[in-house]
Amino acid sequence: MRKLDEKGNGELDLNLTILGDEKGVHIDIYDSDAGICFLQIKLTPEDFLGLTLGRNAQRQVTGEFHSVHRVGKQLKIDHITFRIPDSIDYKERENIAYAAALTHSACQQGWIPDKYFGSQNSFFTKQKPFEQQELASSRSESWARATVRKWVEKK
Repeated sequence: MRKLDEKGNGELDLNLTILGDEKGVHIDIYDSDAGICFLQIKLTPEDFLGLTLGRNAQRQVTGEFHSVHRVGKQLKIDHITFRIPDSIDYKERENIAYAAALTHSACQQGWIPDKYFGSQNSFFTKQKPFEQQELASSRSESWARATVRKWVEKK
Protein backbone atom coordinates (compact mmCIF):
# COMPACT_ATOMS: atom_id res chain seq x y z
CA MET A 1 0.00 0.00 0.00
CA ARG A 2 1.21 3.42 -0.75
CA LYS A 3 1.10 5.99 2.03
CA LEU A 4 -2.32 6.78 3.50
CA ASP A 5 -3.48 10.34 3.69
CA GLU A 6 -4.95 11.95 6.82
CA LYS A 7 -8.43 10.63 5.90
CA GLY A 8 -7.19 7.04 5.67
CA ASN A 9 -7.33 6.94 1.86
CA GLY A 10 -4.61 5.36 -0.24
CA GLU A 11 -3.81 3.30 -3.31
CA LEU A 12 -2.98 -0.37 -3.83
CA ASP A 13 -1.38 -2.12 -6.76
CA LEU A 14 -4.01 -4.75 -7.58
CA ASN A 15 -4.55 -7.55 -10.06
CA LEU A 16 -8.05 -8.36 -11.26
CA THR A 17 -9.43 -11.56 -12.76
CA ILE A 18 -12.88 -11.70 -14.35
CA LEU A 19 -14.06 -15.11 -15.57
CA GLY A 20 -17.51 -15.78 -16.96
CA ASP A 21 -19.54 -18.69 -18.23
CA GLU A 22 -23.22 -19.66 -18.47
CA LYS A 23 -23.43 -20.01 -14.67
CA GLY A 24 -22.24 -16.48 -13.95
CA VAL A 25 -19.22 -14.26 -13.51
CA HIS A 26 -16.42 -14.62 -10.93
CA ILE A 27 -14.37 -11.57 -10.01
CA ASP A 28 -11.18 -12.06 -7.97
CA ILE A 29 -9.18 -9.13 -6.63
CA TYR A 30 -5.54 -9.72 -5.70
CA ASP A 31 -3.05 -7.63 -3.76
CA SER A 32 0.01 -8.37 -5.89
CA ASP A 33 2.53 -7.27 -3.24
CA ALA A 34 0.95 -9.43 -0.53
CA GLY A 35 0.49 -12.33 -2.95
CA ILE A 36 -3.11 -12.98 -1.93
CA CYS A 37 -6.60 -12.98 -3.39
CA PHE A 38 -8.48 -11.02 -0.75
CA LEU A 39 -11.89 -10.54 -2.38
CA GLN A 40 -13.99 -12.91 -4.48
CA ILE A 41 -17.34 -11.85 -5.94
CA LYS A 42 -19.74 -14.21 -7.68
CA LEU A 43 -22.45 -12.75 -9.91
CA THR A 44 -25.37 -14.45 -11.59
CA PRO A 45 -25.70 -13.74 -15.32
CA GLU A 46 -28.66 -11.46 -14.51
CA ASP A 47 -26.66 -9.48 -11.94
CA PHE A 48 -23.72 -9.08 -14.31
CA LEU A 49 -25.88 -7.91 -17.21
CA GLY A 50 -27.83 -5.60 -14.94
CA LEU A 51 -24.64 -3.99 -13.66
CA THR A 52 -22.89 -3.65 -17.02
CA LEU A 53 -25.67 -3.03 -19.50
CA GLY A 54 -28.58 -1.83 -17.38
CA ARG A 55 -26.74 1.01 -15.69
CA ASN A 56 -27.61 -0.34 -12.26
CA ALA A 57 -25.37 0.97 -9.53
CA GLN A 58 -24.76 -0.57 -6.12
CA ARG A 59 -26.56 -3.83 -6.82
CA GLN A 60 -26.58 -6.18 -3.82
CA VAL A 61 -24.10 -9.05 -4.37
CA THR A 62 -22.31 -11.54 -2.16
CA GLY A 63 -18.57 -11.59 -1.77
CA GLU A 64 -16.03 -13.52 0.24
CA PHE A 65 -12.96 -11.88 1.69
CA HIS A 66 -9.77 -13.59 2.83
CA SER A 67 -6.68 -12.53 4.78
CA VAL A 68 -7.62 -8.85 4.80
CA HIS A 69 -5.10 -8.28 7.60
CA ARG A 70 -2.38 -8.91 4.97
CA VAL A 71 -3.71 -6.42 2.40
CA GLY A 72 -1.25 -3.60 1.82
CA LYS A 73 1.70 -5.58 3.17
CA GLN A 74 4.71 -7.05 1.39
CA LEU A 75 5.12 -10.83 1.17
CA LYS A 76 8.59 -12.08 2.08
CA ILE A 77 9.62 -15.68 1.35
CA ASP A 78 12.60 -17.53 2.79
CA HIS A 79 13.72 -21.09 3.58
CA ILE A 80 14.74 -22.69 6.85
CA THR A 81 16.50 -25.96 7.62
CA PHE A 82 16.12 -27.81 10.87
CA ARG A 83 16.92 -31.10 12.54
CA ILE A 84 14.28 -33.85 12.75
CA PRO A 85 14.43 -37.19 14.58
CA ASP A 86 16.40 -39.89 12.76
CA SER A 87 14.02 -42.77 13.32
CA ILE A 88 10.54 -41.64 12.33
CA ASP A 89 7.83 -43.40 10.38
CA TYR A 90 7.90 -42.38 6.71
CA LYS A 91 4.14 -41.66 6.73
CA GLU A 92 4.49 -39.32 9.71
CA ARG A 93 7.59 -37.40 8.69
CA GLU A 94 5.68 -34.49 7.09
CA ASN A 95 3.64 -33.93 10.26
CA ILE A 96 6.74 -34.23 12.42
CA ALA A 97 8.68 -31.86 10.15
CA TYR A 98 5.88 -29.27 10.26
CA ALA A 99 5.78 -29.45 14.06
CA ALA A 100 9.56 -29.06 14.16
CA ALA A 101 9.40 -26.09 11.76
CA LEU A 102 6.98 -24.33 14.11
CA THR A 103 9.61 -24.44 16.87
CA HIS A 104 12.34 -22.97 14.64
CA SER A 105 13.58 -19.54 15.76
CA ALA A 106 12.37 -17.92 12.51
CA CYS A 107 8.82 -19.04 13.23
CA GLN A 108 9.08 -17.55 16.69
CA GLN A 109 9.71 -14.22 14.91
CA GLY A 110 6.49 -14.25 12.88
CA TRP A 111 7.44 -16.42 9.91
CA ILE A 112 4.83 -19.02 8.90
CA PRO A 113 6.06 -22.39 7.55
CA ASP A 114 4.37 -24.03 4.58
CA LYS A 115 2.81 -27.42 5.26
CA TYR A 116 4.13 -28.79 1.96
CA PHE A 117 7.07 -31.18 2.25
CA GLY A 118 6.65 -33.04 -1.06
CA SER A 119 9.76 -31.71 -2.79
CA GLN A 120 12.82 -33.91 -3.32
CA ASN A 121 14.78 -31.32 -1.31
CA SER A 122 12.42 -31.32 1.69
CA PHE A 123 14.27 -34.08 3.54
CA PHE A 124 18.00 -34.74 3.53
CA THR A 125 20.86 -35.97 5.71
CA LYS A 126 23.94 -34.18 6.97
CA GLN A 127 27.09 -35.77 8.22
CA LYS A 128 27.51 -35.39 11.97
CA PRO A 129 30.46 -33.43 13.29
CA PHE A 130 33.52 -35.68 13.68
CA GLU A 131 33.52 -35.56 17.48
CA GLN A 132 29.91 -36.87 17.57
CA GLN A 133 30.50 -39.68 15.07
CA GLU A 134 32.50 -41.84 17.47
CA LEU A 135 29.74 -41.80 20.09
CA ALA A 136 26.81 -42.42 17.79
CA SER A 137 25.75 -45.50 15.89
CA SER A 138 25.07 -43.41 12.77
CA ARG A 139 27.33 -40.91 11.04
CA SER A 140 24.48 -38.82 9.63
CA GLU A 141 21.54 -36.81 10.94
CA SER A 142 18.09 -36.26 9.43
CA TRP A 143 17.16 -32.72 8.43
CA ALA A 144 14.22 -31.00 6.77
CA ARG A 145 13.83 -27.84 4.71
CA ALA A 146 10.70 -25.66 4.66
CA THR A 147 9.56 -22.53 2.90
CA VAL A 148 8.51 -19.79 5.32
CA ARG A 149 6.42 -16.69 4.63
CA LYS A 150 5.97 -13.40 6.43
CA TRP A 151 3.93 -10.31 5.61
CA VAL A 152 5.62 -7.05 6.60
CA GLU A 153 4.73 -3.39 6.42
CA LYS A 154 5.98 -1.74 3.24
CA LYS A 155 8.69 0.86 3.62
